Amino acid sequence: MKIDPRRLRTLREGQRLSRESLEASADVSARQIARIELSGEPATVRKRTAENLAEALGVTVAMLAGEESPGENGRDQPGHGEKTDRQSARRGKGKGTSTHVDVPAEVLQIARKWRGLSRRALAEESGVSERQIARMESSDAPTCVRRATAERLARVLDIQIEEQSLGETLQVPYDLLFGPIHALKQAAPQMMLGARVSPQVRLAYDLVNERYGASVRDIVVLAPLLFVLLAEGSLKWRHSKLMAVCEALEHLNSFGQSDPHLYFTKYTANVDDGYFLEEESIRKADVTGTMLREDSFVREYEYGDVHPFQDYLESRMARLESADIADFNRGDRITPDRYWGIAPYRLFPERLAALTGGSDYARWAVEYGDVRISEIPKELMDESATKKRVAWLESRLSNDVRALMETSGTLMDALLRKKRVGDEQSDHADQ
Repeated sequence: MKIDPRRLRTLREGQRLSRESLEASADVSARQIARIELSGEPATVRKRTAENLAEALGVTVAMLAGEESPGENGRDQPGHGEKTDRQSARRGKGKGTSTHVDVPAEVLQIARKWRGLSRRALAEESGVSERQIARMESSDAPTCVRRATAERLARVLDIQIEEQSLGETLQVPYDLLFGPIHALKQAAPQMMLGARVSPQVRLAYDLVNERYGASVRDIVVLAPLLFVLLAEGSLKWRHSKLMAVCEALEHLNSFGQSDPHLYFTKYTANVDDGYFLEEESIRKADVTGTMLREDSFVREYEYGDVHPFQDYLESRMARLESADIADFNRGDRITPDRYWGIAPYRLFPERLAALTGGSDYARWAVEYGDVRISEIPKELMDESATKKRVAWLESRLSNDVRALMETSGTLMDALLRKKRVGDEQSDHADQ
């Protein structure tokens, strides 16, 4: 789209806006604004850039392009040096209809520190650039930004956009108001908590955010509570099954006492050993079943499927109406992560399959970190754009990941063929 450089400058200066102020409200860099204004001819920009500038200035895109004269469509162009009412251009007629929000520097800084976030962390969580956040916090006056920008900040900081007589503004965190007064100047100390994870785990966080709107920080804050509930629930689940075994044993023993010819009831040592081993594992909160797998008796047999915590999670998923929660598949993932008590999992496998159109290359691109869901262009997220989206994802797959996965696939096929041949030879020898 085209923008008339003289028209842009006239409109900006007519509203007494510096390039930096317009950058904050339009989310278009001051450097790009300067480049447009200083160009000798109409500047070509992206449609989104033109729309953002027009919205921030309270005019139409056509007026910005010089195709519409000031005063058309009920809009008047403010004269240079004339004080204008920017508020009426930004606000609608009713509450909650404003297109822009004022962000007081002190409120933003206090809210960010109160949540224990650095500027970089807030930028990553909200999608608002670190540079823009720094500029808002260092401004002497409230910074006017687009409502979408303010809402992204408010969501991460868990604060509200408050209606005031002169417009809408970000307010101080509600929970901070009930703390000590000095906390308004010095927020409570917070700790940085982080861990290096594989791209697959980061993808899981992105999928949770896409489906439920919960940020990484939201999940981290809730993680201890949710983990304890699941761990204790798994122990109770195993105990209920153990009690069923206990009742069955008592019933079996009663038959043995009444009929001495039921000889097998006299030799239940293995069942008894298993019962007491499971009982001790539950009592010691052995959620992952490590005690069971390391028992010498169990080791004599196949114990690769002894994963009680995973069994519990799968039993809970089976009770849900939605089948698209997660699937577990040992040996199906190349990942450096150690998964506590469970096999490597895929979250929302059906959603992931739909997103990547069944293409392995497209799935590898998102699973192994070459692209994130938030980076996929919005116009490609529609169901009708599946082919274009898959092609776009495949084009983002790095050569390193492609080579790794193709080599691993060939190796895995060879190992499976070798195992099948070995199994067939073993069956033939038994016959």
